[in-house]
Amino acid sequence: MGNNITWINRDFAIEHEIVSNTSNYAFDSGVLKNGQSFSLNFTKAGTYNYYDKLHPNLSGIIIVQQ
Repeated sequence: MGNNITWINRDFAIEHEIVSNTSNYAFDSGVLKNGQSFSLNFTKAGTYNYYDKLHPNLSGIIIVQQ
């Protein structure tokens, strides 16, 4: 465990903001412009849901196993 996850905005003209919707591990990347990145280190096993605050139809799940 202790895996680092990095999101990189590679959209030329679109901003994104990665936000958790998992109550036990809250995070918010802030607005990411093209070329900007946001990294997190997940140290506990679990399922972590997230979405793009600016485009809520974009979402994902991170599963951390021991």
